[in-house]
Amino acid sequence: MMGPAIRSAIKQLKRASISLPSLPPGGRSASQRTSAPISRPSVPTPRVAYSIAITPSGTRLAPPPRNPGLKRLGSSLPRVRNAVKEALASPGLTRTKVVAAIVRLIDHALLRPGYEEYARREGGRGASTLLKSDVSVNGDQVVLMFKGKGGKEIRRELRDPLLARVLHKLSAAKGQRLFSLPDGKGGEPVTAREVNEFLAEASGSSISVKDFRTFRASATALAVLTEHNGHESEVMRKKAIVAAADEASKILVNTRSVARSSYIHPSVIEAYEAGKLKTSVLRGRVRKGLSRIESALMRFLEKTS
Repeated sequence: MMGPAIRSAIKQLKRASISLPSLPPGGRSASQRTSAPISRPSVPTPRVAYSIAITPSGTRLAPPPRNPGLKRLGSSLPRVRNAVKEALASPGLTRTKVVAAIVRLIDHALLRPGYEEYARREGGRGASTLLKSDVSVNGDQVVLMFKGKGGKEIRRELRDPLLARVLHKLSAAKGQRLFSLPDGKGGEPVTAREVNEFLAEASGSSISVKDFRTFRASATALAVLTEHNGHESEVMRKKAIVAAADEASKILVNTRSVARSSYIHPSVIEAYEAGKLKTSVLRGRVRKGLSRIESALMRFLEKTS
């Protein structure tokens, strides 16, 4: 007969399936991106089932960490941000500089990447498919107003001198698309594929654009739940989880249920429910290139994975 440990492992085995983030396509270096990219068919995100290993004695070995892309992003985010800053501060208006401006928006405004086919079919836009009419620049302030995925109204306000200067120049160029390299004819629009190439080169690892939204949503939820730590009542704990999902949904411009099920790292909520989310996680050192809550999320992920 099977012991309780093995029965438990088998039950978990049936549930142990996670989605890995798409690997950004390799290819040209940032300095070589001077011409229109070659259109390639998109590759669907693979689903890989992980089995749980059990020793002959019935001991269950720990499964692989869930959503390893978050730790990869957190580790490489300072390098990506530094590469973006250097590109935006460089002279001229190169294609790499234009791509860096898109990455800055994805990072700071949590925009989706923006795909040509979706923009043509549904009209919803993301960072790379923004129109000049979607953006206004006033000094150092950048205001974005456009329809995103599912027709949702997106409004973002940023105060960013480096980004504002680049967007001001792009807005004055010919053509409707914001992110295209000026050539006197409207330019060739930058694509999401080029954004992925920039991220791969700057980070030196496989990170996806969605990781930015997932990382920030998880960090936001972690901060909210840490503030509500210590609730003994199950009702109060559930209210705190709802509050965390609500805060994440605001920055994502998404529903509470989608924020919780698709963006907030499940370990954050599990640790809170188990009373293992320590307030000290927010009091540690702020890491270079990360914010306070991003640093806290990295400490949490490193301890729980």
